[in-house]
Amino acid sequence: MNQSRVPILSIDLPSGLHGTTGEGAEGAVRATATVTLGCAKKGFFTRNGWNCVGKLFIKDFGLPENYLKMAKPFAELSDEETLFSWLPKLVRNRHKYEAGYVVGYGGSAVFSGAPKLSGLAALRAGAGMVRLFYPAEAKEEMLNIPLELIHNEWEEKGWVQELKRARAVFVGPGLGNKPEVGKWLKRYLPTIQVPCVLDADALTADKDIWPKEVVLTPHRGEVLRILGCEKAPEEEKLLEACQNLCDETGAILVLKGGPTFVFGPKRLPVIVPHGDPGMATAGSGDVLTGIIAALLAQGLDCWKGAILGVFLHALAGEEVAKARTSRGMIASDLIEFLPAVFKKIITNQMPLD
Repeated sequence: MNQSRVPILSIDLPSGLHGTTGEGAEGAVRATATVTLGCAKKGFFTRNGWNCVGKLFIKDFGLPENYLKMAKPFAELSDEETLFSWLPKLVRNRHKYEAGYVVGYGGSAVFSGAPKLSGLAALRAGAGMVRLFYPAEAKEEMLNIPLELIHNEWEEKGWVQELKRARAVFVGPGLGNKPEVGKWLKRYLPTIQVPCVLDADALTADKDIWPKEVVLTPHRGEVLRILGCEKAPEEEKLLEACQNLCDETGAILVLKGGPTFVFGPKRLPVIVPHGDPGMATAGSGDVLTGIIAALLAQGLDCWKGAILGVFLHALAGEEVAKARTSRGMIASDLIEFLPAVFKKIITNQMPLD
């Protein structure tokens, strides 16, 4: 069946896939779409189960409600109608600071592109103004920057001044792991008093110095470092450890991947069952950082901003794949296609076909 090159529709779950554990994916049917009955199955989202599901549809088949209540929920699936209602409202007489002012710190001589992607993504996601601060070593590399982005070599006075006006901050894209980066994080992260997104090299920071309102955006390798794990534990234990971290610290954690999980303190994680394999490309996470920061700057709390940001990011990836295929997708494509996502939302053409 998998070699047939014709569409495959699976009913309830792809044949061969364990619905609870996600085991057996390597030899299971790889469906084009799965119409699952009653509830989505845990195994769709763990281990390699997501490789088998294809586009997921959940349909009621008359299962009595008392049986649904007996099930112990593993997570929630993002609800599109609810997420659309979270989009920041626009008012006709707003100015750029009311639209959301984002301040970012990132970049290095080697990785100068990362903060540029984050900053431009923040603008495309609705922020009214973005100012990037970068280390002195990146000065020459940061001269080639999109015209809309304000940029400054980092100095303490300017940083402190702009944080007083900022409504959200992102820290980390492209910083690198030199010793001076760790010193900067230790000195200045605790001073951030507005919602903050920590990504990439800022994820090395000890949790004791995280800002009070923080969204962490690690991929699977980075989350092991945050959790203090030398090697990856079993899937269930990894997800449990992510939840425990959020319960203990109050942080929001976005575990990037296919699919992406969003964890928050004392609540079920949310799974965003969207995206495209072409999004597995350098810089894609930097784009997500900017999108989330923009939503925080527009007034969403960290929980809503993280979930909606992941959702918009994933839909942008799907739009790129439709227009250009999944092969050869680059991070800036996601920024380019964000307006198409917003257009479909506001014209009531969502969910995407």
